Amino acid sequence: MKLLIYSQYWLFREGLVSLFNTESGFDVVGDTSSESEIFDLAYEHDPDVILIDIDYLEGSNFDIVKEFSQIFPQVSILVFSSIESDDVLLNVVSNGAIGFLPKIISKSKLIKSLDAIQRGEAIIKRKMVTKIISEFSRISNHRSFNHNKEIAKLTYREYEILKCLENRATNREIAKKLFISENTVRVHVHNILKKLNAQNRREAANLADRYARMEWEDI
Repeated sequence: MKLLIYSQYWLFREGLVSLFNTESGFDVVGDTSSESEIFDLAYEHDPDVILIDIDYLEGSNFDIVKEFSQIFPQVSILVFSSIESDDVLLNVVSNGAIGFLPKIISKSKLIKSLDAIQRGEAIIKRKMVTKIISEFSRISNHRSFNHNKEIAKLTYREYEILKCLENRATNREIAKKLFISENTVRVHVHNILKKLNAQNRREAANLADRYARMEWEDI
């Protein structure tokens, strides 16, 4: 297993490097305190796991976790901190980490955790699993509620066109069905995307589809 270590604390990095040098099956391909260098090392060595110490970071401690998970989705991120709390765990997991370990963890538990990651398991305490699922469900429901409010802002004509977008209709097909010009359709589509905060027609169509399913479930 190829490991990459990132920490502002030199002694912490050196301690991990020394530990893994005595264990078979682990190869530390790099360690650094530089945020820019950690990305360069990841590009160069393609690690299996990156160990990130979020203590002593400037700004949001979770920014680097989120950025790294977006750029290297194939790399497992294991976060360390001297602060052990539910909020920290929720934040690191929601930003893309596969787990969180306190810095006081024993050598044997650290090795077991990395073995579990290699098997595709997340490093999360059992008592936290329910809380994480509940929190993610709350966030999802909140976003769905916001989208429903946005759809409710549409005019009747815009909603008609949104339903056509849901069926992947082109501007010409929509114009023919509703007896309006293609230019009028384009104006309505532009307004729909703006009101729904959607990036494109497909995203708007997906929102309409979810909204329709929720309406059906409420019947």
